[in-house]
Amino acid sequence: MSLLDGDRIRALTGPERGTLGEVLRRAFPARADWERLLLFRLDRYLADYAPQASDLRDISLRVVEAAAVDDWLVDLVEAALATSGNRQLREWARPYLTAGPKPAGGPEDRPEAALAAATMTGSRTATAAPSVSGDDPPVVFVSYGHGADDDDQFGLFVDDLRAAIVRATGVGPARALYVDTSLSVGVEWSPELVEALSRCRVLMPFYSVSLMSSRGCGREWAYFTQRQDEFERATGRPAGSIVPVLWDNPANYADRLAKPPFPAVQFAPNGAEFRRYRERGLRHLYSRRDTFGTEVRTVRDYLADLVADLTRRPPLPPGPLAVAFDAIAPAFGGA
Repeated sequence: MSLLDGDRIRALTGPERGTLGEVLRRAFPARADWERLLLFRLDRYLADYAPQASDLRDISLRVVEAAAVDDWLVDLVEAALATSGNRQLREWARPYLTAGPKPAGGPEDRPEAALAAATMTGSRTATAAPSVSGDDPPVVFVSYGHGADDDDQFGLFVDDLRAAIVRATGVGPARALYVDTSLSVGVEWSPELVEALSRCRVLMPFYSVSLMSSRGCGREWAYFTQRQDEFERATGRPAGSIVPVLWDNPANYADRLAKPPFPAVQFAPNGAEFRRYRERGLRHLYSRRDTFGTEVRTVRDYLADLVADLTRRPPLPPGPLAVAFDAIAPAFGGA
């Protein structure tokens, strides 16, 4: 149940909405913060409301006004509170807490305390970093070139895709998708990475020159392929559980796509609606989603639907947990 009085928030006057916009601007001080808020919490694209050139003040006011007109202002405030621990935002929200008798349990049960808990870093209701365990393995293991981790577009799209997979499969956000952020060149796999790779349903490599040059990514592919091979020997059916993403411009690595192991994997859909994706790659489209928003959503939903289809099939056998990093011959990226 919402902690906020929705009727009062919907009835905010123009100046009051302006004040809210200013508070939100301070709570989300970068365009990337706004994009994450809208994408992951509300399944909306910032580019639909604020052009790329908009400054932060313009972004906050445009989003607040659009939310008021289309009746998702309460959702916006709740999402902001659940995402940011900003004190000024919490103070702004305090007068709009739902009224009611004071619970017998004491101050810790009052709406103000619940609001504080919901926005406190590390609280049970705050956004938590996804984790995996043997009893709760991820659906998708994302494999990416080392440079992609420094790309804001990569992080934003991964959040967007995670939300789409949650909608398509019904699993929780922590299970939907695993991305390792600790692996460096020549570093052993962490136990968490091995656990995720050994039990995931789908391997999703983000194609780029950096991925195809990475021995670590080549080892992830080789390890997962062993699981696919075991499945195919046991069932006589193709596994087809590698779902690539054309991230960088395919022209940059077209020669590598012609060499093993890549030809064995279907890497792009054929429809006309995917033409720009095949020609330019998703990173290009995603960085210009104010123009190519329809194409981005089409690719995102295509990937999520493929993942959902694979979850309805028998799972691959689990891989070994006791594995030596150097003992796995990389499928690409060097001998």
